[in-house]
Amino acid sequence: KLFIRAEVDSDYYESDEYDEEKLKEEASENLKAVLNINAKLRLLEPGTLPRTVGKAKRVIDQREEQDRIEEF
Repeated sequence: KLFIRAEVDSDYYESDEYDEEKLKEEASENLKAVLNINAKLRLLEPGTLPRTVGKAKRVIDQREEQDRIEEF
């Protein structure tokens, strides 16, 4: 199973239009339609994910860290 954590844009997060469930649903539908993947999506507040320095780390293999999956 694929797990995705994504930050919400700060302007959108603070707007009256922000609806977490609707955004998760639309993002999941787009992932399925465009990439043909099903993923568990978790939206985070702006500034939650650490910023990268230098070369970006695109994929993190956490198969051995099964305890983190339960946090999702």
